[in-house]
Amino acid sequence: MKKPKTGGRKKNVPNRITGDVRRLLSDAIEKHLISDLNALEPIKRAELLIKVLPYVLPPITTAETNPYIEPLVITRTVYRNDGTP
Repeated sequence: MKKPKTGGRKKNVPNRITGDVRRLLSDAIEKHLISDLNALEPIKRAELLIKVLPYVLPPITTAETNPYIEPLVITRTVYRNDGTP
C-alpha cells in the first residue's frame, strides 16, 4: 500500500531549478547560437536542434488511462414510423 504524500512539490508543479536551467539554455541558444545555426547546413542545423531542444522544452507525455473505468457503450435503436424497432 502506498503512503500518502506529505511534503515536497505538489503534483504537476515544475522543479524550480529545472525551470531555471531550461531558461538559461534557452537564453544561451537565443543569444549565441542563432547566428551559428544560420551558418550551418540545414541537415546539421536540424540535428543540433534535435539534440538541444529536449533540454529546453518540457517533455510531452501521453494522457494517463485508468484501467478500472468501464468503457462507455452507446447503443442506437432506430424506430419505424409505427413505433417498432
